[in-house]
Amino acid sequence: MTLSVTATSQPPVRRLEFGEPAPSGQLAPKTPSFRLFYAEDNSINQRVLGAILKRLGLACQMCNNGAHLLQALQNQQADLIFMDIQMPELDGVEATRRIRSGEVGLHNSGVPIIGLSAFARMGDANGYAAAGMTAYYDKPINAETIRGVLSDFDLLPPR
Repeated sequence: MTLSVTATSQPPVRRLEFGEPAPSGQLAPKTPSFRLFYAEDNSINQRVLGAILKRLGLACQMCNNGAHLLQALQNQQADLIFMDIQMPELDGVEATRRIRSGEVGLHNSGVPIIGLSAFARMGDANGYAAAGMTAYYDKPINAETIRGVLSDFDLLPPR
């Protein structure tokens, strides 16, 4: 018995973006792959937001502080960043200033940045806006708030 194998040249497989038509024989993604980031030093807060996003069918890259976030953004484009205000090493206000200045690439300089803090005082929101934050919310955060933020920026996956 002789077995014959013929090699065929096939185009390389590539990742499809949400809404992009799939070439014949390939399946398009069922949900969009938004690039969400959360700079937060508190692991409990990371788990809370992670669980909310998971229920919405989304995932988020967690960064332990602003410096870690800037490092993560060097080679990635973000669709939205949730930013804790008070973090060790590099706080959320300074991390936002650096993102807006283009330090992590011009592709990220206009990304929506949502400030989150449990310790804000009256008037702090003006400083957050001056640093370049798109919006600000008090902690604790809840699913309704997160859903609203994502909806405002068209980042909710279809149901």
